[in-house]
Amino acid sequence: MSDNILKENTIITYFDYLPTEIILHIFDYLSSIDIIYSFFYLNQRLQNLLITQKHYIHNLQLPSTNLIFWQQILFINGSYIKSLIIVNDYLTLSLDLFPNLTSIIINTSFDLIDGQLKLILEHKQFQKLNTLKIKNGILSKSLNNQTESDDEKILFKKVFSKENNLQIFEYLPLFAKSNCNDWTINIYIHSLTLNLLHFKDIFIFIKYVPNLIYLNIQSLPPFSDENEEEYKWNHFITIQLKEFHLKFNEQNNSLHRCFYSEHDFNKIISTIQLFSSSLIILSLNFQNFNMNDENDLPFNGIKLENQLLKSMIKLKKFHLYAETYPKTKDIHKLLSTFQTQFWFDHNWSIGLHNDYRNTYIYSLPFHFNEFHSFIHTNQILSNNDQILKNNTHLWYNITSLGLSMRLHKTFEDIFRFIKINMPKLSSIRFFGAKSSSNIICLDKETIKKNYVTLNSVTTVSLECIHMEQLEQYLIYTLPNLKNLILIATELPLIDSELALIFNKRIQRLEN
Repeated sequence: MSDNILKENTIITYFDYLPTEIILHIFDYLSSIDIIYSFFYLNQRLQNLLITQKHYIHNLQLPSTNLIFWQQILFINGSYIKSLIIVNDYLTLSLDLFPNLTSIIINTSFDLIDGQLKLILEHKQFQKLNTLKIKNGILSKSLNNQTESDDEKILFKKVFSKENNLQIFEYLPLFAKSNCNDWTINIYIHSLTLNLLHFKDIFIFIKYVPNLIYLNIQSLPPFSDENEEEYKWNHFITIQLKEFHLKFNEQNNSLHRCFYSEHDFNKIISTIQLFSSSLIILSLNFQNFNMNDENDLPFNGIKLENQLLKSMIKLKKFHLYAETYPKTKDIHKLLSTFQTQFWFDHNWSIGLHNDYRNTYIYSLPFHFNEFHSFIHTNQILSNNDQILKNNTHLWYNITSLGLSMRLHKTFEDIFRFIKINMPKLSSIRFFGAKSSSNIICLDKETIKKNYVTLNSVTTVSLECIHMEQLEQYLIYTLPNLKNLILIATELPLIDSELALIFNKRIQRLEN
C-alpha cells in the first residue's frame, strides 16, 4: 500500500521548497496524529524525514474517525508507535496494530465501556509495556462509595504481578482500600503515582514494589483523632526512595468531619522519615492544612529543619507549598525561622504571605501548577529578597491561579504581571464575598485604554461574587474564554453586553 500511495503523490508541493529545519519546526506544533495523517504519505521526502525523526510519530493518540484509513496506515507503519494515548471510552483500533508498543495512557472523558480495560490487560501487548498511566476512564468513586470495581480488581492483580515488565504505573482515579491478597511483588516497578483516599494506604503498595525510587501520592491528610495504631508503620522498609512527591487534597465534608479538624503533622513526618537516608528530591504540596494553635505551626522553618530536613543528608531539591488555617498573626516572626544558616547553606528560598484567613508558605522558584490565592510580589515576604526582583521564571510553572476579590481593588497591575511571568496560565479562579466592596468597577473606556489581554486563559471560575464587578475584564482581558464555572454567582442579564459576549465565546458552562 505504501508504494502505491507514494506513486500517486509525486506532485510537487510548497513543502518541497522548504528546508528541513523549517519543516521540523512546523512538526513541533502538530500532534502525531496530524503529522501522520497529513504528511506521512504526501511524498517520499517527508516520509523519509519522519522515519529518521521517529520521535514525531512515536506517540499516537488513538484516532476516533477515519478508522478504515488509519487501519490501513497502521497495518504497515504501526511498528513505529511506542506510546498510545486512549481518549475514547473504547478501543477504536486493535492493539495488534502496535507490535512495539511500550506505553499506554488512558485519559478519557467518560468511563471505559465494560470489558475494555480487561481487553487491554489481557492482550499480549500488555506484557511488553513498561509504562501504564490511567488518568481517567475507570468507574469513578465518591468518598461515600468506596467499593472496589471489577476493573480495579483485575487491574491491580495484573500490575502487582511477576508476569509483566511494568516500570512506571500511574493511577489517578480515587483508590479505596483493596483486597490485595492476590497481589505479588513486582520487582520492575520503580515509579508509582497514586490518588489515595487515606494517607496510610501508601503502605498497602510499598511492600509490593521493593525497587521503587519515585513515589507520587495524592491523598487526604491524616487527622489527629485517628487511631495511632493504624499509623505504626513497618520500620523495616528497605526501599531506597530517591524522589517523593506528596500532595494533600482539600478536606471533603462527606467524610463527616468538622471542616476545622486538626491535621496531624507528626504522622506525616514519621512516614517521610522512613525514606530520609536516600531521598534526593522532596516535594510537599499541602492545601488547607488545619491547625488549632498557631504555635504548633508545622511549617515553621526551624521545625522543618530539625524534625524533617536535617536528617536528609542526600537531599538536593526541596519544593514546598502550604496553605495553613488559621493564618499566623506574626508573619515576620515566621519569616525569621527561614532566615537561618541551614536555609542559606542549602540555597532554599522561601516566600510567604497572609490573606484574610490563610498563611501561604512556598519555595521559590514556585514548583507547582496551582496557586490558590496569589498577590502581587511587592506584598510577598522572602528569606531571599533578590529572587523576587526581575526573575521572569519564578512563576513559570503556574497553570491555574486564584485571585481574591478581597485583596485586589483592581486587576490591571496583576494582569500585566501575569502576562509577563505566567505564560502557561490557562485557568483563573476569582473568589470572594458578594458583599465585598473592595473592587473598583472600572468603566469600559478606562479598561479599553489600559487593558492587557491574557490570551492563554481559557477557563474562568467565579465563586461568590457579583459578575458585574468583573464584566469589563471578562470582555476585554480574556478574549479566549471558553469554559465558565459559576459557584454562588449569577449569570448576567440576558440582554446585557456580557451575555451577548458569552453566547459567542462560552463552549462549556458549569453552574
